[in-house]
Amino acid sequence: MINCDVVILDSGISLDNELSVPGICIEKTNDGFFVSDNLADETGHGTGIYNIISKYANDSSIYIVKLSEGQDYRDDSCLINALRYIKQNINCKIINVSLGVKAGENLDKLYKLCKKISDAGTTIVSAFDNEGCHSYPATFDCVIGVDSGDDFKHVAEFDFVENSPINIIAKGTVQRLTTQDGKTSLVGGTSVACAYITSIVYNEMKNNLNFYDVLSALKSKSRYIFTSKNMSKKDTRNSFFKITNAVVFPFAKESHAFVRFSEILPFNIKGFYDVRRTGKVGRKLSSYCKNTGFKENILDIEQIDFTDIDTIILGHLDELHFATKRDFKTDLVKKAIAARVNIYSFDPLDPYIELLNDSDIKYFFPQVTNHDLPQNTFGKLYKISKPVVGIFGTSSQQGKFSLQLALKTELKSHGYDVGTVGTEPHSLLFGLDVVFPMGYNSTVQLENNEIVLYLNDEINKLCLHGKEIILVATQSQIVPYYCNNLLEFPSMQYHFALGTKPDVIIMCVNYHDELEYIKNSLYALIGLTDASIIAFVMYPIAYSNEWNGTYGCSKYEIDSGEFEQKSYILQKEFQIPVYMLGDMRHMSDLCQKVIDQF
Repeated sequence: MINCDVVILDSGISLDNELSVPGICIEKTNDGFFVSDNLADETGHGTGIYNIISKYANDSSIYIVKLSEGQDYRDDSCLINALRYIKQNINCKIINVSLGVKAGENLDKLYKLCKKISDAGTTIVSAFDNEGCHSYPATFDCVIGVDSGDDFKHVAEFDFVENSPINIIAKGTVQRLTTQDGKTSLVGGTSVACAYITSIVYNEMKNNLNFYDVLSALKSKSRYIFTSKNMSKKDTRNSFFKITNAVVFPFAKESHAFVRFSEILPFNIKGFYDVRRTGKVGRKLSSYCKNTGFKENILDIEQIDFTDIDTIILGHLDELHFATKRDFKTDLVKKAIAARVNIYSFDPLDPYIELLNDSDIKYFFPQVTNHDLPQNTFGKLYKISKPVVGIFGTSSQQGKFSLQLALKTELKSHGYDVGTVGTEPHSLLFGLDVVFPMGYNSTVQLENNEIVLYLNDEINKLCLHGKEIILVATQSQIVPYYCNNLLEFPSMQYHFALGTKPDVIIMCVNYHDELEYIKNSLYALIGLTDASIIAFVMYPIAYSNEWNGTYGCSKYEIDSGEFEQKSYILQKEFQIPVYMLGDMRHMSDLCQKVIDQF
């Protein structure tokens, strides 16, 4: 076993300036990894880092572990092998990692290895990427992650960051350092800041401190401490719960998914309810979905039965309240509490929180607030390591959520572990991983860049939890039809596209959409995300010229001839294949198209 104080994991060290520093090189070939004695520093980076640490931790013994050149930013295998070699062969106090990967296929392995090293008493100090994004291993909670700042007067000054992957911000401005040929050069960045912090950590670790003691010591010596932002109190009881038997009210547009995709629900639905004045009470559920397993009729809410159910699912009720002048939400919340039945609500339950908290039932309504934002990231985003498929469209009510559920089911049948971000308030009820309720009566209380930060963080979590492909679906359109009012601008959709940053996009279109508008939407999405548009999915419902009173134009289902005609026009114009929503063969073909992309 080799004994030393500090291991520098970098690009090697200069052989031209009479330095006699022990070390090895981890090299990668097509046949795998091997160890050599080639310590020659091709870039001068490692030499500069060595000179900082040897100067400010001048009584430390240093060992060099060189990584071979030309590693891709997604290739974490070389870093894993180098750290594994250190763990097995070198007994040291600190590992200085002035490099990292932005993404990778083995981040879980990398984390577990870093955790074992840290738990064994060796502190890893790692630099973040200079381009401003998260990188590994600096982001890990078992590693001291160092970022750079430009307002420090001395190399010993640094700031401490709480509740963040970034632990330290230190001097990383351009400085004069010795290079591999013995000359001086102006260099800067996070690597330099990392080397200074390693020197400070070494001096602290003379007292045999563990990882958390080191963090505490750094905090006490810091120039400034970035604390968590002050936020309003979070309702800790508003959390998603397990459902066994439920009823749904009212039977609105959002409820159709419960009928169409009942086979993927992890609970039973005992009944659908509505009010008589809508004309839906007594109608068969099969009249809304041909292939449903439900044979029952829609029931009257006045005769709701709380027997043998544990949950009532409340959809959007404001329009019903306005039309009937009756407060159904208050009435049903009180009845649910009396019957000890849990509540899943699409809309907020804020007016009833005190009443609900005094009861013994569970409740949940989806919302995203500043409580859900990662803190003190300084704008850093994650490079997503798994493919992201986005479902966007040219209007609202195009079946984007239905398409997301159908594709998830198809991909799962092919053996894929699919991560999902849904924008419908009932997304979690269908087993989707993340709900971002940005549609009707949106409960997203974030703005602009906060949306990007939140979605990027959530998708990265899905990747770290082993998801192999990420499927996201948005609301409404991406290009405004008119520019008469700010409400017509789909600003949240823009930020959703930036936050999810899909690799490929499936665009939902309508039979009546004009080519110019489709073209504008397509170019807007490409410009925002740099994604490829791999398919159009046509919504099978169109509008006739017949007027249907307060309901507007009558709707009808397009036939195969109309689909083929519109499909031919789209493919001729855009050279993009077209699929019909709801057609089982088309959905299977579309799934294979997605698989073939990656």
